[in-house]
Amino acid sequence: MSYSRRDEAVMRRVVDFLRSRGIDVWVDNEKLIPGTPVWEAEIEKAIFGASATVVILSPDSKASEWVRREISYTERYQKRIFPVLVSGDENSSVSIRLTNHQYVDIRNDEAMGLERLSAALLFYLEDLETRKRRALEDAEEQTQAQAKREKEKREATRLRLERERAEQERVEREKVGQKWAEKEKLAGQKVVEEEPANQQIESRVAPVASAPPQVKKASERKLVSKESGQSSLNFRWFPVLLMALGWAVVVSLGVSLLSMLLNMGVSQPNS
Repeated sequence: MSYSRRDEAVMRRVVDFLRSRGIDVWVDNEKLIPGTPVWEAEIEKAIFGASATVVILSPDSKASEWVRREISYTERYQKRIFPVLVSGDENSSVSIRLTNHQYVDIRNDEAMGLERLSAALLFYLEDLETRKRRALEDAEEQTQAQAKREKEKREATRLRLERERAEQERVEREKVGQKWAEKEKLAGQKVVEEEPANQQIESRVAPVASAPPQVKKASERKLVSKESGQSSLNFRWFPVLLMALGWAVVVSLGVSLLSMLLNMGVSQPNS
């Protein structure tokens, strides 16, 4: 409540009426002692914490320095101003800073004017509360939306990591498969290289295996005789080698004996 001390009586009637309608009103002289060091700071604090400021308009309030300061504080903190014309007229009571504000006139019908003032204040306070509630709801929705986006982001990150891990596992499996394929290829090449020798062996055995029983027995006898012939041929050369070795020893001994006889014959005439 912003007013001049000379308008305190009408200010008190306005305050009592508004409080009877459930509106909380802050008045400086109820909580502060005018002129104390904290008085101005507390007024500024009260304006900052209020939803609106009711300004009592009169020739005395227009001339009041403190009323002008309170209007300045209200405008600084972007609060709503509700002017109430209680005496004088627009020229003598309404300052230039409030010419664009719609005021409530209670000069001729105070009761009707106070009803209009309380209705305007209640509507404004309800609308303000609604906007605050909507702001809180919007903030809550934004918070929930942000949380949802963060959750979706975390889920997307988890899925991306799982895909990357699955891709890495697939690549590793392909590498292992390639290594096994190379080993099998080398093993196949080795088998292919060994097939000609196996085919030669099989070419020998296959005709015998597919021939009649009489032919099989003859072939088996032939193979056995061939193998035994090869063994007898190997053993046949062994005596020849022994005989040649014996003749070599005899010749060597003969040569040595002949040399000794010649030496003895030469030495006898000299004696």
